[in-house]
Amino acid sequence: MNEFAKKLRLEQTPAEEILWRSVRNYQVLGLKFRRQHTILNYIVDFYCVEKHLAIEVDGGIHYEEGRLQKDIIRQVVIEALGVTLIRFTNNEVRFELQAVLDEIITRASTLT
Repeated sequence: MNEFAKKLRLEQTPAEEILWRSVRNYQVLGLKFRRQHTILNYIVDFYCVEKHLAIEVDGGIHYEEGRLQKDIIRQVVIEALGVTLIRFTNNEVRFELQAVLDEIITRASTLT
């Protein structure tokens, strides 16, 4: 799983790259985010250990038949571990980046 996560770090989508440039190096509330972080048998796009906050950037694959149910199960399992998981679409990241960052800041500010 860790090798696959490393591969994903090298093959980020354009939207993931945009968001990564905005959250890396403690730019959001001084928090450290990791890319392609493993949680159980899942890999989340971004993760802040300090806040137990996972961020997913959903591309077109997430709208394919059968994928929604898998995403729901995945989210329930991850959140059962005490992790808050928030999702954004590729288009939200690409065209509404400030709103995405504002949502991350709002959610992170409420977590301990």
